[in-house]
Amino acid sequence: MVIKMGQIPIKIRQTIWILTIIGFGFIISSCASNTYQATSLADPEVEALIRKYQESKSYRDRYWIVQAIERRESLEGLLFCFYWATKHQFGKSQPGQYNPWNSLGYPGHPGPVEPGLNFSREDTVGIVHAIGRFKNPKTIPVLKQSFQIFPDTEFKMAVLNALQKIGGPEAVAVIREGLKDPDPNIRIRTIEALSSLGEINATEGMEAIFPMLFDDDETIRWKAVYVLGQIGDLRAADHIGFLLGDPDISVRAISKNVLRDLGIAEEIIADWEKKVKQLSIDDVYRTKQAYQKAESEKDLKKQLEEAFKNKE
Repeated sequence: MVIKMGQIPIKIRQTIWILTIIGFGFIISSCASNTYQATSLADPEVEALIRKYQESKSYRDRYWIVQAIERRESLEGLLFCFYWATKHQFGKSQPGQYNPWNSLGYPGHPGPVEPGLNFSREDTVGIVHAIGRFKNPKTIPVLKQSFQIFPDTEFKMAVLNALQKIGGPEAVAVIREGLKDPDPNIRIRTIEALSSLGEINATEGMEAIFPMLFDDDETIRWKAVYVLGQIGDLRAADHIGFLLGDPDISVRAISKNVLRDLGIAEEIIADWEKKVKQLSIDDVYRTKQAYQKAESEKDLKKQLEEAFKNKE
């Protein structure tokens, strides 16, 4: 049976036309993008690609230019684009603070911030990933400087990834700076990077992670328990045990699983779970202020044990 267009309800016909138009638009856009890549990026000269990058007002075009420069194995070209992108993303709010061009020993830099060029996190993060794939220690100074002065979390995560790929004592020294970062996400990623490089011992890792078990954000608490599980040190069990009473179900679940992985018997976990549910938030020092007080007195474990004992 053949259905004629006039037999189809008008709303469905409208939907079909809209989808058809969108489909044609997508095809035209894809063709235009492929044409841009095939023609505009065919120039073998990196200098020409850099000029296109400086003039481009489209993130998509800049993305393909960076890919083309990387394929030509021009680290210097990527570093130029990195400076150009970061100074336009961050330069207006931090004038004069950032000049990796000179820190790498190049004479001069690409000039002041140009009006009308809108660079975003996607630009800078993409270039950092490209730089990291070179695994060249030459890039450590620029990565270090940008890590120190740019507050964007995703950007700093990308820098840590790049430094992890580079490896070596100089890169590790920069990665370690993340242990003191005010953002707990950065501290957690730092510990993961150092652990993968075999550059952090269990005690150092746990001391950096323990405060995050009492963070206000349940995602941070979940990540903290997960990383402690990766470290695999039984000394973390006492701290993880208090999260069996966490208000977030996912935090409670991973805490129980990690305790099992650490070798804690099921009956002990059940006993801890029963007791911890009877404790107040103050008892378990869940707030940052209380944790900092206990940590400054160097008797956190003793105070937590007292909280348990008082509930016997």
